[in-house]
Amino acid sequence: MKLENLSESFVKTFAGSTIFGRGKEYYQSGMVDEIKYDLARDSIQAEVSGSSGSSYDVEITAAARGIDADCSCPYDGYPCKHIAAVLLTFLKKRETLLRQAAGRKKAVSSLKDKMTALSKDRLVEFLLVFAEKYPDCRRDLLIRIGDDPQDALDVILKQIRQVFRAFESEQESSSWVVRRLKDALQSVREAAARVKTAVYWAVADGILRELNEYGMSDEPLEDLAIETLDALAGILSGQGTPASEKDKILLALKRYSKWANCGIVDDIKGAIGAIEG
Repeated sequence: MKLENLSESFVKTFAGSTIFGRGKEYYQSGMVDEIKYDLARDSIQAEVSGSSGSSYDVEITAAARGIDADCSCPYDGYPCKHIAAVLLTFLKKRETLLRQAAGRKKAVSSLKDKMTALSKDRLVEFLLVFAEKYPDCRRDLLIRIGDDPQDALDVILKQIRQVFRAFESEQESSSWVVRRLKDALQSVREAAARVKTAVYWAVADGILRELNEYGMSDEPLEDLAIETLDALAGILSGQGTPASEKDKILLALKRYSKWANCGIVDDIKGAIGAIEG
């Protein structure tokens, strides 16, 4: 189903009458702060304000038989009112959002033509300016074309430490933390196993420390920790990881399991079992 064919009747059936009603209240109250449509992926990204002052990230993607949707809120059911609110907002603004997406696609195509026409020296000059100005750009360039993976790894690990410092000082919400950590994880998707291991562990270790230190119950952080531990276990259970690195991570996980001051102890034990094989 393409999102351009979405209808209110589909949303009501998908959400159920109760969630549809709550989502409609959010939509009518203007709680959907930001919404963007991605033409290439046929997907919607949005940010929704919560009743407690928090904000939640919503992503909705077209699927063969309907839609796939995800929200960073702690609601156990599916879908939540935030997803319903985003769908209703999309219906209201669909023509504008589709036009904006088409405009962005055209602009990117035009930019590609202009960049292709640049000399090598001019293109290098632009890339260096962006790398200096935008840390994420520098990070991604180092990962993709850097001769030394350690350079890229140092940048990413520094960013991860900064994310957790901002969270600990209460400058940023957990939703913001999850977004930034997902960016870091995404940046190493095609990197070498050594780089992946270091980044995955930095993310998992940081979240587990926060959860256990404060006895927190934060579903977005917990979900990301579980996903990252699963991915990390997949790497460490294979060949190529130095035994010393694997032993260090296993020892730390066993400490978190023994500390047992968070709600994902069983998942930690599961990761330990998978790594030990």
